[in-house]
Amino acid sequence: MRMKNRLISAVLTICILTGVCLTGLSVSAAYTPDFAVNSEIALLVDLESEKVIYSKEPDKPWYPASLAKIMTCLITLEQIPDEELSTTMMTASVDVYNELYGQGASSAGIEVGDTTSALDLLYGLMLPSGCETALILADNIGQGDTYEERTSDFVRMMNEKAQELGCSEQTRFMNAHGLHDPDQMVTANDLWKILKYAIETYDRFLEISTALTYTIHATGKNGETRDISISHSNYMLREKMYGEDNKYYSPYVQGIKTGTLDAAGRNLVTMGSDKGVSYILITMGAPSKYENGDPIADNLSFLDHKNLFNWVFKSFELKTVYEKSSTAAQISVSLAKDKDTLLLNPSDDVMVLLPKNVELSSVQKLPHLPETIEAPVEKGQQIGTMDLKLNDEVIATVPLVASETIERSGFLYAMHQIKGFFGSLWFKIALAVIVAFLIIYVLLIIRYNRRKRRRKNRVYPRRPL
Repeated sequence: MRMKNRLISAVLTICILTGVCLTGLSVSAAYTPDFAVNSEIALLVDLESEKVIYSKEPDKPWYPASLAKIMTCLITLEQIPDEELSTTMMTASVDVYNELYGQGASSAGIEVGDTTSALDLLYGLMLPSGCETALILADNIGQGDTYEERTSDFVRMMNEKAQELGCSEQTRFMNAHGLHDPDQMVTANDLWKILKYAIETYDRFLEISTALTYTIHATGKNGETRDISISHSNYMLREKMYGEDNKYYSPYVQGIKTGTLDAAGRNLVTMGSDKGVSYILITMGAPSKYENGDPIADNLSFLDHKNLFNWVFKSFELKTVYEKSSTAAQISVSLAKDKDTLLLNPSDDVMVLLPKNVELSSVQKLPHLPETIEAPVEKGQQIGTMDLKLNDEVIATVPLVASETIERSGFLYAMHQIKGFFGSLWFKIALAVIVAFLIIYVLLIIRYNRRKRRRKNRVYPRRPL
């Protein structure tokens, strides 16, 4: 059902989230929820339109914790073709566990010497946030003669990809697993760029990161195969926890990645979908302890996501501003047979996400069209655009297309060509040259005739006989 919702949203031509409140407030003012957000950083973005619905310090660098594994997953998908993920086998070296020893790293249950597929490792990476799976992938994908060289080369790929996607200089990866490094930082805006690319480029990314459970098949050093059952660390996906109602559960939420460190607090990325609309929500820095060091019982990152999704899905709804068959504008047509105007329609049904209490009359429609258009015109041909505005802010630009085919009149076209020829620059230049030659010719004739008359009137002395 969740993937179905995403497919529905993908076919919407325009999906813009917007809102208005009291006169005089900007459109963005309607995007402020009426509750406190616990996380230090937050970014809520509509996946289709890329409209930012809510943000809080989106350019502030923060320790990513296990959110770094999102980039680890992306690099793996870039380096291994999708059809080879299940057949590319990787073995866990002892170096992986030497690096993780004593750090309290989360695990997917892979042991030293186990051989598993790259696909299984990606599920182990994104669901239970296995740090060993991150290093197994880095060790096998990176280039170099030693473990250190190979894992460092993998981190190089992570940083190069971040630069390629336009991430700021504040975003810097130092390892593949996300355990604390004082130089490892990301911003919410940069993380959004990485997520957007991963979601748009690789269907496998959403398939993995939104799965609830999975079974890893691992073959040990002794050749025995065992199954490792794993589940997503995002508890918001479960209605029940330990047989009781789960207060963090949200019917909107899917995946994507959790991350927790003492230095970072609680970080979380989720996708929320409902009725054809999907959002990405990134939060970082939700506190896990009080100032006196006592642990906070509630997971405040889960509460932030639940509250923000409840707010956006209950406050906004998709409204049809125009149907594809409706008339949006009219334009004059020249050189046509028995036709001098043309009706224009939106290129597709126009869906706009608005606050539920906003009337469609609040949306301004401003067409941008030429004064006239010449026949022939094909049905569906784009003629212009129309801006949709709220409080003088453009929220969408809609292509306007011809509602019918209009043929050209041969006679009118011929007259137009003739008129065009006589009004063209080249004709004017040629005419000017001809007139200039005529003037010069007339002046020469006049000069010649004057000289001829002077010669006639001149008196010559007689010669003696």
